[in-house]
Amino acid sequence: MPSTPTRDLPEEFLAATRKSQEAAIRAIKTWVETVRTVTSRLPSVTAPFADKLPKPEDVVASGYDFAEHLLAIQRKFAEDLLAATEPLIPVSSKRAWQDVTRKDAAAAAEKTAAAAKTAVTETAQAARQVVAQAAPEPAAPKAPAPKAPAPKAAAPKPAAPKPSAAKSAPKPATRRAPKATGTS
Repeated sequence: MPSTPTRDLPEEFLAATRKSQEAAIRAIKTWVETVRTVTSRLPSVTAPFADKLPKPEDVVASGYDFAEHLLAIQRKFAEDLLAATEPLIPVSSKRAWQDVTRKDAAAAAEKTAAAAKTAVTETAQAARQVVAQAAPEPAAPKAPAPKAPAPKAAAPKPAAPKPSAAKSAPKPATRRAPKATGTS
């Protein structure tokens, strides 16, 4: 199967997402180990009614179950909407409509991938800025402000055309000085 941008971009986005998630998990595991060593020295504290709260696994599962049902309902709605409007589409243009729909879907996928890539890039840049602000570098000596460039001398204005020539000849698109020729 040939490689196309609409197939490659989602795969690249998913691969980048997996890598960033794996990096986040490693960082969180390191953080958990650090917290565990610090809190192991503290006395244990229990929250009232903690046994009545749902488990974190249950919260995640119910959230994703809800999202699955919502997506299924939205898909069914879109399919029903297409079926309801199908009689309005002429038979000869149904094939063209399907081609347009595929092209629109491909364009939408490309836009989504580009937006996601931009979001990831902006997030990385913001993270770099936060890290840079957290550990400020020593101030470098200030360089003198650059001087403004000197204004350029005005170019001489071209000679005005003779009145008799101006009436008979059309005006040139740009004004230029007349060329010197050997004959008068």
